[in-house]
Amino acid sequence: MYDPWPTPLAAAAEAAGCRIVSGLDLLLAQAIGQFEQFTGVPAPRSAMAAALASARAGN
Repeated sequence: MYDPWPTPLAAAAEAAGCRIVSGLDLLLAQAIGQFEQFTGVPAPRSAMAAALASARAGN
């Protein structure tokens, strides 16, 4: 689950001292792989990462 972040469970885990991750790195890796498989060309990794970061920031 990416939105809303953090989820209540993730917030509680973090408050208890656990390390949490959002899963966005996995989402990006999957998107890159899919782009390359569908198009046969290298994915614009930097642009994709920037778009994900911008979306996460609400821009």
